[in-house]
Amino acid sequence: MKNILRITLVVVLLIIIFTACTVQSEQNSTALHHNLHTSEPEIKDFVQEPNNPSEDFEILVTFEYAGGDERKYFLEGLDRKLTMFSMIEDRFVEYLKLSEEEFGVAIMKIFGDDALKSTAIWDRTNSVLELPTLLSYIVHFDIPDEVVIDAIKEHDDWHVSRGLFVSYGGEPFTDKDIAALLSRDAEIVAIHFASPYAIVIEDKVYPPAWLYTQTAEDWERAGITPEMIAEKLELYAQFDFTDEAAQAFEAKLSAFTGTDVSL
Repeated sequence: MKNILRITLVVVLLIIIFTACTVQSEQNSTALHHNLHTSEPEIKDFVQEPNNPSEDFEILVTFEYAGGDERKYFLEGLDRKLTMFSMIEDRFVEYLKLSEEEFGVAIMKIFGDDALKSTAIWDRTNSVLELPTLLSYIVHFDIPDEVVIDAIKEHDDWHVSRGLFVSYGGEPFTDKDIAALLSRDAEIVAIHFASPYAIVIEDKVYPPAWLYTQTAEDWERAGITPEMIAEKLELYAQFDFTDEAAQAFEAKLSAFTGTDVSL
């Protein structure tokens, strides 16, 4: 009888513990769901690499060899001076007297919640001022010329002193780079900083990846002509596409230009 009583007590205790854990789990799940849908967005490490394509690369296309430069030139339409500027950004944040979180939220309000995903951005807009670029920051936050110049100088001095430009293939800002930025003219900046692989029309930039994923009708609507495409074919042939990717791109390029394109 005593054994039966002990077993009964143990079973009752286990039921109570299980029920309590289940209720707590449901409460935690409800609270998490509420926070995800009601809290203000926060970004603590925002825009260290605003146009970082790594998470989207395999979705777009597979190369036989996907080296850094090959991937960069295919996915990115702009010089990385214009899209990788975390130290310069830090000086802007200091000037604006904002916390990193406040600055991140402000950036998301300007460029959208998908600002960290380069392919999502390029699918939505090709305008330099609508992309998270150094020019956009200068214009949207009205950064004075002297703050821009000092921030760029600090950025370049720091990278040169540590040999970092050599290690990742970058280079300091030139006087022409700075003059283009300080013009605050999106068309001037688009032309000056565009990758040689990209097509530029006024203030809009169209990288090879955009052409690869969009239709010929989209090309026409953007104002891209067969002649513009023809000028880039030798560069596009440098990409080490898989056979399947090359054939798909060749078919589209051939139909648009009216010539037999072989990459």
